[in-house]
Amino acid sequence: MQAEEDAIALELNRMKLAEKGALRDIEASIIRCIDQVKSYEDEMAIAMALSMMPIDDMNIRAEESSSMSRLLEEKPSVSKEKGLLEELLCWFKNDFFSWVDAPPCDYCGNKATNLSRVEPSNKEERQWKAGRTELYHCSVCRNLTRFPRINCCVKLLETRKGRCGEWANCFGLCCRAVGLDVRLVHDYTVREICILGVVMFA
Repeated sequence: MQAEEDAIALELNRMKLAEKGALRDIEASIIRCIDQVKSYEDEMAIAMALSMMPIDDMNIRAEESSSMSRLLEEKPSVSKEKGLLEELLCWFKNDFFSWVDAPPCDYCGNKATNLSRVEPSNKEERQWKAGRTELYHCSVCRNLTRFPRINCCVKLLETRKGRCGEWANCFGLCCRAVGLDVRLVHDYTVREICILGVVMFA
């Protein structure tokens, strides 16, 4: 009887410790997300983003879209902010940022690579807030290509490539640079930033 009670007490204690660990993980994840959103407000990052955008052209086309919508009496009409968002998205997706499923080999350019993951290890990856690094083994020349999953908006303005997290972070910064409000939605169950929503108050 005592052995059973001890086993139950031990299991309850283990569950409490696991719960505390999970809560610490969630808290750390929330803090990282808050820091990420704060980076969208960095003045230097905003200035860099604006310097890369054809902002005058986007504003002209957004105004034209809004004026045309009012002329045609569309319901609901297109606000200038919505028009600007559409122009920004079109530019970002088609001209600025590249989606990378798997990078080509840095040495021979071959695309037939095999993936493994490692913790960020070198100084650059830590400096640019890489959450993890993907290693791609080239099947032709046998060299390794490192692909750090960067979270630093300033670096992403330079590399202009990535997948969902990089795309959301860089686009979030660009939205804030032109004065649009954004909301970062984090799904802890998959431990990745899943959606970056643009919140319109027009």
